[in-house]
Amino acid sequence: MFKPPRCPYRSCGMHLEPDASAFRPHGHYIARCRPHPIPRFRCSACRRTFSRQTFRADFRDHRPDLNTRLFQSLASGVGLRQSSRNLGLSRRCCELKFRKIARHLRRLNLNMRGPLPDGSSFQFDELETFEGRRNTRPLSVPVLIERDSRFVVWAESATIRPRGKMTEARRRALERDEKRLGRRRDQSRSRVLRTLQRGAELTSKLGRVVLETDKKTAYAALAKQVFGSMRLVHRTTSSRLPRTIENPLFAIN
Repeated sequence: MFKPPRCPYRSCGMHLEPDASAFRPHGHYIARCRPHPIPRFRCSACRRTFSRQTFRADFRDHRPDLNTRLFQSLASGVGLRQSSRNLGLSRRCCELKFRKIARHLRRLNLNMRGPLPDGSSFQFDELETFEGRRNTRPLSVPVLIERDSRFVVWAESATIRPRGKMTEARRRALERDEKRLGRRRDQSRSRVLRTLQRGAELTSKLGRVVLETDKKTAYAALAKQVFGSMRLVHRTTSSRLPRTIENPLFAIN
């Protein structure tokens, strides 16, 4: 039988310091997407009610039966538009489900990972993509992995300023974007720093940290700031080398 692990309301004292005896059964309700009744509970501390569904990843979803199929579709490289066509959902609905799944997996990653063992090595790099429009809204995605297991320690997107050849048509498109969305911020440095900090959390007890990157100058200073210059072993490889299996950065590439 399900027992609430805590009160779901953050303002309640039973949220951070729960007492199992504080949650009393409070009836049930029938959901069309579930074959069995869903029990409800009342918190004796704040007197508010909640259900077992409150603690599920598909809480408040209208079509929870499609979550697994959407996850498999996106993990296979299918875009949001094509996924929405395949599943019979609107693109906005797929986007909201995707964000919710991503938040759930992020928390799962933070909860399940632990300190890395001796001999672990990191590899770090950034990939560039875009949101909505290639020539005006570029993105950088810093990624940190453990080299041997290829465990993805952290990855997140960062807006960056458009660069490269500036044609007249591109300049006009940038002006229209800035009027509508404001001047685009360059978040690359702060996101790189936060990604490296996620790695530092897993190596706090190690006396030596090996980090492998390309020769981008900003990485060296940020790595020393995060891991400390005394225990950091920073190895660099030219990004111009062929991305073959012999390349030292093959795992992250």
